[in-house]
This record gives sequence, C-alpha cells and structure tokens, in this order.
Amino acid sequence: MALRDGDNQATIAWSNTDVLYEHKQLADRLGNVNKALCSGGQVELVSAEDGHLQVVFLGRSGAFGPYNQTYLEGFKQSIKEGLQRELGPDVEVIIQPSEN
Repeated sequence: MALRDGDNQATIAWSNTDVLYEHKQLADRLGNVNKALCSGGQVELVSAEDGHLQVVFLGRSGAFGPYNQTYLEGFKQSIKEGLQRELGPDVEVIIQPSEN
C-alpha cells in the first residue's frame, strides 16, 4: 500500500503478486510517492461467521517493511467508506498490528 499525507490525501492500493510482484512496483505505478510514506502489507477479505465481510490489514512487505498502524488507523473511516461503496454497507475494516 502507498499512503500520501500531503494535503490530507491518501492513496491505498494493493495487488496480488500475479499482477505486481513487489509493493515497490505498485508504488511506482501510483506516481511520485515519497518512499518514506510507503509501507507494505497483506489485505485479506474474510467472510465472518454472521455473513458480513471483513477487510483485514495484516502482515508486512519485505519491500518497505511493517506498516505504521497508528498512521493507517487515521484513514480507517475513509477506507471503510470506499470499501462499502464497492462491497456493500456491512463491510468491517480491521487493522491488525503489523509484524516486525
């Protein structure tokens, strides 16, 4: 994922490794993103026991290292709203601590 904090804007993007092998490749496709603001991680779409969808941020990328959970939490509402537009209103966003 790549996060841009200028002008209170954020870009969060992910791809499976069949499309782009490394997070650095994805960041390069996003444009001029300061690499200091980049982090990597896994994002999983999980169906909870009650049937609603959970989008879980976890893991880390060898390309950029662990994501900053506090920084990502600051965008949680925006992430949720974007995912709800695509996946429906019952989506829950879970941000787990990144592994070291």
